[in-house]
Amino acid sequence: MSDASPDPVRERVLDALSLIAASDRIAAVRPDLPPGRIPYLLCQMWFDAVYVPGTRYMDGLKGDRIESEARRFLGGFDEDEERWLERFNRFLELRVDRLTPSNRADRIFPDGERWGNVVRDAGHLIDLLGGHSRDGRRLEDVARTLLPEAPP
Repeated sequence: MSDASPDPVRERVLDALSLIAASDRIAAVRPDLPPGRIPYLLCQMWFDAVYVPGTRYMDGLKGDRIESEARRFLGGFDEDEERWLERFNRFLELRVDRLTPSNRADRIFPDGERWGNVVRDAGHLIDLLGGHSRDGRRLEDVARTLLPEAPP
């Protein structure tokens, strides 16, 4: 892959992982959101908008998953990277599956050890993919692009 023109799929994945890894900074600039909303929105972003090969949305299974789009997404990564991404996706799925019904109803992912493990894993995956975390200003731009607006 040439460094001259970055792959937009790869950049989108690295942007999303950077947001997850820096969720505490995003929460600091969005104090209007209830505690736990940023992690929930980041999970929603990953499942619903970023990880195309996945089989689930945040609120259910992807019945409309398109294999050609999944293959195109994976074309931006080598075999090891594909495995790392799938592992991270499964790891995140397991954490989301442990949310309580009230967490889901309130659309929150409580900050704590489970979320801390997700944040740490996202940072490791950025390193494995040869990326780097985005600086604060870049994160704000990425957050506006990738994070859906939270309902009031």
